[in-house]
Formats: sequence, structure tokens, C-alpha cells
Amino acid sequence: MLKNKDILDKDKIIPLLSNADENAMYNAKNLTRFLGEKREIPSIPYNSTFVRVASEAGVANYFLKNRLSSNTNDKDVFKHSIENACQKIIKRLEELKFKV
Repeated sequence: MLKNKDILDKDKIIPLLSNADENAMYNAKNLTRFLGEKREIPSIPYNSTFVRVASEAGVANYFLKNRLSSNTNDKDVFKHSIENACQKIIKRLEELKFKV
């Protein structure tokens, strides 16, 4: 991974960690530190239900069905991480828009 660090052009990419595990060696905080990012890299945790519905083309229904949940379960953590990643991507795109 050290060899590939120089390949990452920070002006052209938005890093996103998928299938994340907070207890893994390469979690979002450690990768953020390693890559020298100023803001923490957004991460999406693994969600077996989402993987199943994605393979069945049911992603829209999954989010519609779970949009009103207020529990602190795996679905809620997954939903909040998706929202967080989307907000960070939108913010980064707005920053890049003003650079051009």
C-alpha cells in the first residue's frame, strides 16, 4: 500500500472505505492518518441485508422501507454512514466546483 500512496491524486479522487469494520487494522481513522487526509475518510459498514437486496435490484425499496427507523441497530448505523458519506461527497464536489 505504501507504493500506491503517491498514485492517489487528492484533487481527482474522493476516498471511500466500503465494507468497513471499526475493529479492523485498516479502519477509517487509520487510513485517514496514513493517507494524510485532513478530514476522516467516509466509511460504509458491511450490511448483509443491503448486499442481498442490491443483488435483487431492491435498493430503492430498502431505503424507502427503512427511512423512518429510529432504532440504534445495524440498519440505522448503515443508513447514517451512507448519509454521512453522501454529504462529504457533495461537499467535496462543491469545493472542486469553485476550483475550476
